[in-house]
Amino acid sequence: MVRIRGQFNEWAKIGSIHKLDKFTNGLTPECIQLQRSMDGRATGEAIVCFPSRVEAERAVLEKNRQHIGNRYIELYLI
Repeated sequence: MVRIRGQFNEWAKIGSIHKLDKFTNGLTPECIQLQRSMDGRATGEAIVCFPSRVEAERAVLEKNRQHIGNRYIELYLI
């Protein structure tokens, strides 16, 4: 699994999800869980599940410190 940090505050917007799909091009995430705070607001973070640890590591190596749209993001293995 990979934690993505630094995304848009409103990930529920369709355009944001589309940008994430473009960003993961070449990778095969199994699920994407958008994180919310206790009051229900988007935190700008997501947990992304990959079919294997190897693919998760590849995602971090290829996509860490890149941009989704105009937002700088960081990826962490968890």
